[in-house]
Amino acid sequence: MLLEQKKKDELKECTFKPNIEHHYISKKNQGENSEKENRLESLYNLGKNLIENKKIKTKEEIEKEELKLCTFKPDITK
Repeated sequence: MLLEQKKKDELKECTFKPNIEHHYISKKNQGENSEKENRLESLYNLGKNLIENKKIKTKEEIEKEELKLCTFKPDITK
């Protein structure tokens, strides 16, 4: 209780009250945000490429397995 009263008394002595806009973003933060976006975008693209490559490999593996199942082998030497 005494601490709260002491803080209130100290704040009464403060005359400077800055006008701070909450939607303001400093230039430093803007640079950090664009770097984060670039990192996120590159990671997203990397993941997307990995998924696409995995799909391609899977299609190739499926085709190979299908060819193995083919039992008909024509005799073309005649």
